[in-house]
Amino acid sequence: MSGLFAAAVTPVAAAAIGRLTTTEQGRARRLTFVSMAGIAGFLAGPVLGVFIARVAGSFATLSEPGGSLASPLAATSVFAFLAACGVGLFVPPGNQFNQPQKTQNESIEQTKWLVPRLLMLSFIVSSGVGVFEVGLALRGKQDLGLTPYQIAAMFTECSLVMFVVQAIVFSPWFNPAMTRWLMAPTLTVLALGLYLVPRAGDFALMMFVIGAVAASAGILSPIITYWISAKAGSAQGWELGKQTAASSLGATVGSAAGGLLFNVTVPAGASFVLAALLAALGLLLSLKLPHLLVSPNLQRAS
Repeated sequence: MSGLFAAAVTPVAAAAIGRLTTTEQGRARRLTFVSMAGIAGFLAGPVLGVFIARVAGSFATLSEPGGSLASPLAATSVFAFLAACGVGLFVPPGNQFNQPQKTQNESIEQTKWLVPRLLMLSFIVSSGVGVFEVGLALRGKQDLGLTPYQIAAMFTECSLVMFVVQAIVFSPWFNPAMTRWLMAPTLTVLALGLYLVPRAGDFALMMFVIGAVAASAGILSPIITYWISAKAGSAQGWELGKQTAASSLGATVGSAAGGLLFNVTVPAGASFVLAALLAALGLLLSLKLPHLLVSPNLQRAS
């Protein structure tokens, strides 16, 4: 039930942003804020959960099974209720949303082929991240003998790098239309990084490779979301919902592959090699996208 309802939040929020904003710069920035908010929650959630559990435990003994989870989950429910109240109070009804003019005039025939390609890229990036996260934890513990603190440091670095690169790429100083040129380079870095993860023999090298993978995945995800929103026209919710489904499916497949193929020795790091090959396929899919994603007038302007 949590997954069912939580999965509906991000695409609806992104669709509302896509319909509410009147400029491409505003659309890009606000869609990135959604992604950055998710990363911030991923980082802050465990810390807040421990803090709330300890505060609650100082007032009452949590002796029942699962009692240590009760207070953090109750606090999360309160936060969700307050967020729902905020949406009800401050988000305008659907008939007040305005669409950027250039999106309204977009060719339906062009969008028909672009969005499925972007959805495939979303699946590929999420599957690579799924392999990366599961394989990283297993490799750090079983192959490199890292401590829990070192493994936590690797995941923390991953989230922080994603947060920073998204803030930079979608800052007010960058034209959102230019982000289309970042797809191929970042997919190249993602493929190389995934291939090198099982070949990094120490903690320092692992941290470097993790930074490369995190930076490329962190840049790609909001770029894909932005261009799907830009090409969705009036079907913001439908297309962004499909992107969430594609990302979830990719994360599921990647996580399963990361665990099931971890002990396969030929080739070395089989799950990472598979993810790298998928990223290479994504690179091929992205080569013509910079020229297809913009209308001739916008292409001349950028």
